Amino acid sequence: MMIHHTASSGSLASVELRYDGRTGLPGPPCHSAGTKDGLIYAVGQGRANHAGPGIPSSSQR
Repeated sequence: MMIHHTASSGSLASVELRYDGRTGLPGPPCHSAGTKDGLIYAVGQGRANHAGPGIPSSSQR
């Protein structure tokens, strides 16, 4: 599980950001979004832009 910090204006804005994405990062950036009141929303299935492109493993350098 990866926890994303949104620094958004509230729970609904956070869920919308997780569903729609943002400029330069199409949605969804994750599969679920949690709110401060403990609700979990499913916002994506299939491919998601979780933690960016990552780095090559040391064996590929």
